[in-house]
Amino acid sequence: MLRAAAHATRIIALIVCLSTTAYAQQSTTITGTVTTRADGMPVPGAMVALAGTDVTATTDNNGRYSIDVPPAVARTGRAQLRIFALGQPARTYEVNITPGTPATFDVALTLGFEELVTVGTRTRGAEAEKSVPVDVLTQDQIERSGYTETAQVILALAPSFNFPRPTITDGTDTVRPATLRGLGPDQVLVLINGKRRHQSALVHLNGSIGRGSTGVDLNAIPVSSIERIEVLREGAAAQYGSDAIAGVINIVLKGGQSAPAVTSKFGLSTGSFAGNRCTPSGLSCETGDDIDFSDGELFDLGGSWGLAVGRGSLAVSAEYRHHNRTNRASFDPRDQVVAGDASNNAVPEPNHRWGDPDTRDFMTFLNGNFPLNAAETRFLYAFGGFSRRAANSAGFYRRGLDLRNWPQIYPLGFLPEIQPTVIDVSGTAGVRGAWNQWAWDVSGEYGYNSFDFRIGNTLNVSLGPTIPPNKTEFDAGTLSLGQFVLNGDVSRRFEIDPLSGPLNVAFGTEIRREQYAIDAGEPDSYGDGGVLNIAGGAAAIGAQVFPGFRPTNEVDEGRTSVAGYVDLEGDVLQWLRIGVAGRAEHYTDFGDTFDGKLTVRVQPDRRFVLRGSLSTGFRAPSLGQSFFSSTATNFLSVPGQGLVPFESLTLPVSSPAA
Repeated sequence: MLRAAAHATRIIALIVCLSTTAYAQQSTTITGTVTTRADGMPVPGAMVALAGTDVTATTDNNGRYSIDVPPAVARTGRAQLRIFALGQPARTYEVNITPGTPATFDVALTLGFEELVTVGTRTRGAEAEKSVPVDVLTQDQIERSGYTETAQVILALAPSFNFPRPTITDGTDTVRPATLRGLGPDQVLVLINGKRRHQSALVHLNGSIGRGSTGVDLNAIPVSSIERIEVLREGAAAQYGSDAIAGVINIVLKGGQSAPAVTSKFGLSTGSFAGNRCTPSGLSCETGDDIDFSDGELFDLGGSWGLAVGRGSLAVSAEYRHHNRTNRASFDPRDQVVAGDASNNAVPEPNHRWGDPDTRDFMTFLNGNFPLNAAETRFLYAFGGFSRRAANSAGFYRRGLDLRNWPQIYPLGFLPEIQPTVIDVSGTAGVRGAWNQWAWDVSGEYGYNSFDFRIGNTLNVSLGPTIPPNKTEFDAGTLSLGQFVLNGDVSRRFEIDPLSGPLNVAFGTEIRREQYAIDAGEPDSYGDGGVLNIAGGAAAIGAQVFPGFRPTNEVDEGRTSVAGYVDLEGDVLQWLRIGVAGRAEHYTDFGDTFDGKLTVRVQPDRRFVLRGSLSTGFRAPSLGQSFFSSTATNFLSVPGQGLVPFESLTLPVSSPAA
């Protein structure tokens, strides 16, 4: 009996031992210390969370932590730790683990003003160590701003950035210009994950900020996809090429694995102003009463999710934004229907629209990162997005007695509308890695933007009063821009005597191909139907508010540019850092250019930094600026002849008149 009991005890012990061993082979523990990067002091009370789980740990008074990784996560061979400390936004770190083997991972936290940046210099380090000024807008700041448009977020957080809101400016109501340091929209370069972003196909016209320029449509990038935004507040054409005169905006996308997150926002504005209040039938109006309004209703729904894909990750973000129009127009005191007879001027007021357009936007972005070898010295990365933005903005009201109206169609007059659809598509793929202490990156990207003009609630007066119902809407044509870019970048740090620190050497090349096109609208959007107006004179030709592009305006042009750069930066002395960069570029239409840049950073004390730069730059005109053209017919009063039609032309630079 005793021998049997002892035998049973050994069996139970063996089972427990095997079970414990099996569990150990499936799980692991990560331990480490959390300190500050500036002085190496421990950070007690920091929370360490295992992404994708509810497992957390807190650092002790010495900054030490220990966190158990569940078997399901351990078997993947990697874990993501999120560190919450010092009142700063959470940082995410990826740790390679082996199931059953304890892992050690120490974290040195940077402070908020030392956020790691990737723009302005090709030397690794924090913003406080750079030789150039960079604003870093963190994810926490972006979320707390409360804004739903990317351009509005930057406006609220970066003082050097401006985002005006023009109205009654045709397509500019939809794709609004953004400026940096008071310079034009076409003088700021926008990057996504450090790669050049394509511009909008729209050329800003009328009296808006940035008239005659093209810029990047920042609002085609969903806020829900952004990890952080880096704003370089100085010229960098010698480092990044054309458009970087005012500076560079680099938008870093969310990446890695993360739990699903969904956010929604809703808002509206209300108020009142003095004006006319009309009866529902439109037969009478009271002057001077307050008109209450409730407009600008906003609904925004966005979300993101970082998925594990093999040994890599894929972050998916999407957003839908529904923004109703705002209107700050007052009443129109002019006679509307019958000249000199106010009793017949029963037009609901305000008849104009002055404010934001109606917009319905859908946007999505992907950002993937995948190791190509077990040592994780080579990675495949890819990111891109799609957006469809539909808007409705207005021009000036055409009164019922206006010569540009047919009372048979619009008895009380009409407010012509511009109803554009903006499509934006982009995709980037590349491979980066390390070889023999050299870091390298090769990538290709394509971006496309189209602006489709559709004009509604309008008339081509020259078609006469007896037209089919569908002749109050017109396809006015389409602008489109495509950009293809190939990049190759190489860098390495060298220890060179007598320099007090490593010398960072970077060089690379870029090949860019751009294509710009204008497609004509339907013939009735610009054509002359031959019918006289209600006064018997020459009728206005083309769709009211925006005549369509004519076949003579059609264009399909392209160009190629080839560039190469060299970038050197290092600590000459312990308190002195110097950087030198040069870039040569050739455009098939613009010509050749060479630009240079010198940066200096002096730090006589750890609490005091003096930095500055000197650079040259250039901005090659966009294809839209070079080749855009439009034709409109205006009527001017000529003594003895009445109203005489004149063609108003916007001409490309290659035309004889230009």
